[in-house]
Amino acid sequence: MEYDQEEAQWSEQEEVPPSEQEEVPPSEQEEEEEASSSMSLRPPSTNDTYLTLSAILKAVNQHGKDQGYALVKRRTKQKKGAIHAAYLRCDKGGKRRERLPLRDSKRRRKTSTRMTDCPFEAVARLQEGVWILDVKKPAHNHWAISAIGHLIHRKEAVTSVPKPPPGEPPGTSTDGV
Repeated sequence: MEYDQEEAQWSEQEEVPPSEQEEVPPSEQEEEEEASSSMSLRPPSTNDTYLTLSAILKAVNQHGKDQGYALVKRRTKQKKGAIHAAYLRCDKGGKRRERLPLRDSKRRRKTSTRMTDCPFEAVARLQEGVWILDVKKPAHNHWAISAIGHLIHRKEAVTSVPKPPPGEPPGTSTDGV
């Protein structure tokens, strides 16, 4: 009888190491909160003003490059031939376009798409001579991606490389030789 009492006291005092404790599965809500917080890509600032549409596009894409996403023009609105608003979306926004059904002899192979139907939306508007940005839906539904994964950032990298002078092959330089 003494043995049972000692064992009972010993088991009450013993602390179970964390590796031996039962893991309680997280609830679905906790998992969603964790996923959304880890996918939180900061939207661009809406406090700045810009002189041109190209300046605002360059600024939001520089911010997006740092955050791991890119923005593209979804559509523009014009009055008297001049653009006064540009609707922007994440480059992963949208869905794969369905094509007309083809006969089996003309059928193409199935390919994948990078589109995730990302809900991010913003509008660049011309107001009183300056461009302002208004973020309508700031959330993304995908992880951050390196700049090389976005076409707009790859194009920017190619255009920023200086071209050699005419008649000189690429990769050669006369500086310091």
